[in-house]
Order: sequence, then C-alpha cells, then structure tokens
Amino acid sequence: MNISVDGAFIYFTIPIFGGINITQTTVSHLIVTIFLCSLSIYLGKRLKKRPDGLQVLVEKGVMMLYNMLSDTMGAHNIHYLPLIGTIFLSSICSSLIGMTGFLRSATADLSVPLVWAITVSVIIWRNTIKRDGIGSFLKNYINPMNIVSDVAQPASMALRHF
Repeated sequence: MNISVDGAFIYFTIPIFGGINITQTTVSHLIVTIFLCSLSIYLGKRLKKRPDGLQVLVEKGVMMLYNMLSDTMGAHNIHYLPLIGTIFLSSICSSLIGMTGFLRSATADLSVPLVWAITVSVIIWRNTIKRDGIGSFLKNYINPMNIVSDVAQPASMALRHF
C-alpha cells in the first residue's frame, strides 16, 4: 500500500531568511486579499444617501453582522466589527477559491487559520490586560492549567477552522 500526502505546490522561493516559499496557498490568499480590497474600494466609491441595488444588499449584510455581533458579544464590542467581518469574508472567499479547480483553498493549510487564531488571541489577551491590569492577568498564571488553556486556545481555534 502506497500512501502519499501532498502539500501545496511551491511556485518559487524568495532567497531571504533561509528561503521563503511562495506556495499555491500564498498565491490563493493574495488573490482573495486583492479581490476583497478591490471590492471594498469599488463599493465604497459608489455610496449614495438613497441606496439602491448592490448597496442595499451590502448594507443588509453589514447590519446582519452588526446585529449578530452585538447580540453575542454585546454592543460595547461593536468596534471589532471590521476585524470579524474581514476574517469572515476572507474565510468564505478563501474556501470558495478552492472550488475553481486550479487554485488551492487558502484555508487548506494550517498557516492561515493559525494566523487568524493567534491574532484574535492576542487581542483577547490585550483587552484582558487593559480591563483587569497586568498584575491580575499575570496572577492567573500561578495555576499551570491557565498557561495550558491560553496556549491551547489559539491552537484549538486554528484546528477547528482548518
């Protein structure tokens, strides 16, 4: 029996820092990023006081996300809407790009969800320190299980999305 596990195809390597591989995943995620940035610029330039067509649809989507965020996290956390919306749209587009047949889903490698999970975890830790103070935050680490919990949190988020 011959078992083979294939990763992302490496297009080329940038010869700095020991070599940075540019893979199918990197290219797919770059395409998704360019698409989302271009879409936001396009939609942002055509805003009207009396929305019609596509603007109504986009505003409805933003309001749905706004309501979901305020219901689950509270209205005081609404300033995270751009971050959560960006990760949400990037996740959807990154998964859908894999259906093209010639591009690999950007979420097919653990690196993309892991970066998202670490970013969210650092924001959570920062807000905990801001709210409770550094002393209270560090006091939680007297119990070794809290260290394991804080290390496991981003790993768990990344693996669930992966």
